[in-house]
Amino acid sequence: WIAEFEAREFQAKWACCHGDLHGCNVLVSPTDVALIDYGDVGDGPASLDPVTLELSLLFHPDAPERAGSWPSADQAKSWGDLDAYLEGCPYPEFVRQCRNWALRVAAGNREVAVSAYSYLARQLKYEDTDKDRALALLVTTRLAPPARLRREVLRHVHSDVANDVSYARRGDAGRGSGC
Repeated sequence: WIAEFEAREFQAKWACCHGDLHGCNVLVSPTDVALIDYGDVGDGPASLDPVTLELSLLFHPDAPERAGSWPSADQAKSWGDLDAYLEGCPYPEFVRQCRNWALRVAAGNREVAVSAYSYLARQLKYEDTDKDRALALLVTTRLAPPARLRREVLRHVHSDVANDVSYARRGDAGRGSGC
């Protein structure tokens, strides 16, 4: 299924992406927010940064949920159904905001799934990655997104997306070396 999935074309809203957006690259003060580490900036799918931020909660070396039990393998299979996926999540609002951001800026639900797929596939090359978790999520992203995700896309994607649509194969999400 991998070759078939990777051979498909998808529509993507192309944008300038940070390329390594995780919690350690976001500095927050009581009055301001700043992004740092622009070494991986480049063009890519608009959903790449919000998807990377969402999934870095589980895979970045300094992530708070890296060793956690959420999501279970069954919950990982529900990645496209956000309410089911978030059951027991210690940071549901964070994940929901990342996902909503991805859906708002993407050309469609396939772009969000492909951004997640590319991030998760990249995680498999790291020795310290929870491969079972990554594979459970990876397999889910290749499936046709559930109707619930499609409804969320319709609710959140701006009507002017068609003005800035490109065709691409896969994106590639970076993984920084830590803080």
